Amino acid sequence: MMLSVIVGVGYLLFAPLLGGLLDGMGRVVSARMQGRKGPSVLQPFWDLQKLLKKELMTVSRMQLIMIGSYTLFVILSGTLFFSGNDIMMCFFSLTTADMFLVVAASCTGSPFSTMGANRELVQMASYEPMLLLTGSPAWVSIWQTAPSGYPPSARMRACPPL
Repeated sequence: MMLSVIVGVGYLLFAPLLGGLLDGMGRVVSARMQGRKGPSVLQPFWDLQKLLKKELMTVSRMQLIMIGSYTLFVILSGTLFFSGNDIMMCFFSLTTADMFLVVAASCTGSPFSTMGANRELVQMASYEPMLLLTGSPAWVSIWQTAPSGYPPSARMRACPPL
């Protein structure tokens, strides 16, 4: 239990740093492939600092609530995944986060954000059923081969990877 908490807190602390560094390395590799020097590996952090200094512009307060909910559910799903909890709960949490993003894009009234929201809904409608169809046999296999008397998350840790 304590290890799960430590891994979850580690995810919250190190995921933004690792994500920014990986994005910076991707920019450098992309530039080198095009024959350019490219930006610094720390460029995503400089871009974030510049973005946070800009004035906040929103259409409505509801948009802020939806974006905050999106961020909360993305953080929750990552924490659930890296602390070893139920994988189906992680998928549900990510889908809920996507729904908050779609609602936030739809409440602006802009035709471009509405078009982006519709594209996100089409993507969700295409990958969600396939995710459930491919993930369900693995879930059933883990459920049946694990020792009985354990909760699903402990059963997943008790079984070897498929």
